[in-house]
Amino acid sequence: MSNPEDKKGFPVWAIVFLSFFFLILMILFFAMGVHFFFKSKTVTTATQGFTERIVQKMVDAVVEKVTGGKGEVKIRLGEKQEFVFKDKKNGQTFAFKTTSSFPSDFPKDIPIFTPSHFTRNAEALGFNTYSWETSRPVKEVALFYQTQLKASGWKASENISSEEGAILNFKKGKETLMIQIASDNRQTNFNLVVGSY
Repeated sequence: MSNPEDKKGFPVWAIVFLSFFFLILMILFFAMGVHFFFKSKTVTTATQGFTERIVQKMVDAVVEKVTGGKGEVKIRLGEKQEFVFKDKKNGQTFAFKTTSSFPSDFPKDIPIFTPSHFTRNAEALGFNTYSWETSRPVKEVALFYQTQLKASGWKASENISSEEGAILNFKKGKETLMIQIASDNRQTNFNLVVGSY
């Protein structure tokens, strides 16, 4: 007869957490889709607030079921979108925030490739991701960051580059910077992912 402790696999808490996370993520994407639908139809702020309240109630019901009332989720839609989960028992929080406004606290020692158009800022788990679009090729964007960041005191490590994309990694003190560059033949998108260790 086998001992239940001998079985290998994911712990129950990990399965519950992952299930909960993916369910909330799906609801959040649904909510964002509804929000953008309303936004494209120039529906009033009151209607957007109504959508936000409906989504919040759906998420609250899921959180209650999954955590047994030990968790709390707050969702905010609009220009600044936010998803915050708080464990009521120990007070820990997990937050995912995103906005299309250029942040005032963008790091001064990171140059911005031009010509480019800022599209989004996302913040989660201590990392900020800043996203841009440009009509210039991947090689040009990669070369810009390789030369300009070196001049700003960043040290390069583990860089991968091709015609279609590049991943550039840099360190400066305790700060890390990863640059993801990809082209879809019409435009080049690049993300600057900033964090610390």
